[in-house]
Amino acid sequence: MNETHDGEQRLGSSLSLDGSIEGLLTDFDRHLEGERGCVEATRKNYQREARAFLARVFPTQSINWAELTAGEGD
Repeated sequence: MNETHDGEQRLGSSLSLDGSIEGLLTDFDRHLEGERGCVEATRKNYQREARAFLARVFPTQSINWAELTAGEGD
């Protein structure tokens, strides 16, 4: 994890770089549990929402961050 100037942890170089949605969700789950202390039920809810969003934005299941725009959240 990388640290911001105010000491808050953020996702960074520890992300797996396989480019898959499942790989990113695995890293996200690890972050939610280890850095944020989220319980399993909370993590599952976040995962469900994140998976739906990522599948809509990246229908090929391959993450290309250059394709993501601010309007995707609407």
